[in-house]
Amino acid sequence: MSSPKKTHASVDLEYPFENDGHQIDRISLRRMRAADIILAESTEDEELSGQMLLAALAGLDLEVFQKIDTDDLDKVTEAAIPLMGKRGAAFKQKLALLKALQEAMEQMDAEALIKEGAKQETSSSQ
Repeated sequence: MSSPKKTHASVDLEYPFENDGHQIDRISLRRMRAADIILAESTEDEELSGQMLLAALAGLDLEVFQKIDTDDLDKVTEAAIPLMGKRGAAFKQKLALLKALQEAMEQMDAEALIKEGAKQETSSSQ
């Protein structure tokens, strides 16, 4: 006999936030539905697509969901993956790729700033 499929999850937020005078300190998630996929695929922006999907699973408007702290966002994302069925693994891979791209872009920006600083130092010492 197989174990029952997970249909809900809750995440206690390390960094609660306020919305319309209400403190949000926990995000409850439900299992993904076909309509959620359609919603998430309505934009080509991968990061926005992921946030739209997570907001739908949490039953929150996107604007409210986007108030979440990034550390809590990571916890909510991990809790949501088992609720996505077979698509959860693909979602996790996509998130890992996005994170790697962001880190690479940040590294490139840092290197560009260092080079720019070195150029300014050289030109000011002449």
